[in-house]
Amino acid sequence: VSGHYEPHYDYGRVDHTDARGMRLATFMMYLSSVAEGGSTVFPRLGLGVTPHQNDAVSWHNLRPEQPGWGNELTLHAGCPVVQGSKWGMSVMWSVVVSQSSLLSDPMAR
Repeated sequence: VSGHYEPHYDYGRVDHTDARGMRLATFMMYLSSVAEGGSTVFPRLGLGVTPHQNDAVSWHNLRPEQPGWGNELTLHAGCPVVQGSKWGMSVMWSVVVSQSSLLSDPMAR
């Protein structure tokens, strides 16, 4: 049994972001199918995604109604792989420029 990821968010915290800023969205593609286990689960949504080769899942990490704040519904985890192996690729897009700098510097657009 391996490949377990504890429940986590992909967005940064408001009080702890790196130079790239908040993670706006995540795209995860499964590069292999798994014989047993290995699902990606979203406990607050009651959803699970079974890994099948070439399938993908994506989500927005920030609240659309409150820009800059993380969406708690995106809490997710990787279930243990019981049989087989799980290969995947994740891409996360970050907000690099703050809204205030867009308003004050028209060249930043």
